[in-house]
Amino acid sequence: MKSAKVKIGIILGTLLVGWGVYFQPTPIDSHREEEPAVHKTDVIVNPENLHGSYTVLRIYDGDTLTVNMNGQDESIRFCGIDAPEMDQPGGEESRDYLRALIGSNPVYLGSIKRDRWGRIVSEVFVKTDTGFLLTNTYMIRQGYALNWERYSRNCQHASLYQVAEGEQRQTEITQGIPPWEWRRGAR
Repeated sequence: MKSAKVKIGIILGTLLVGWGVYFQPTPIDSHREEEPAVHKTDVIVNPENLHGSYTVLRIYDGDTLTVNMNGQDESIRFCGIDAPEMDQPGGEESRDYLRALIGSNPVYLGSIKRDRWGRIVSEVFVKTDTGFLLTNTYMIRQGYALNWERYSRNCQHASLYQVAEGEQRQTEITQGIPPWEWRRGAR
């Protein structure tokens, strides 16, 4: 009799464990579209005119961050891209994507210029195993920023912005009002 109860206990235990594994709730993240791999044109093996390694202090939105440069906080505006404003649809998603992309990694800056507000305008790179990821074009390709042609032609890797735009993932950001029009009041 005791062995029959043990066998029934084992069978019931196995069924309950199997039931729990089979009906495990699916994590929300598992329904997300798989993220495309980094495109070969987004990684540059030996970028020219690369300026130092800088600690990111703050990421304001999808195209602006603050770094510590020689003991001073400097605002960096990504060359040639425009991400949604924080009050614009997709603004928070763009910022959060850039935060996840950079993480706690230092950034490297390409050619440096200053805009009329005193911000540094530059291409922004993150070191990878195979070279340096040009985050400007990667943000375009992933659909979290737009190629701002008016200014991207002045960037060192201007031709890569057009390539990224041609392969851009379609998102709320790419289908909505461009940020440069949003700022002018086309809300």
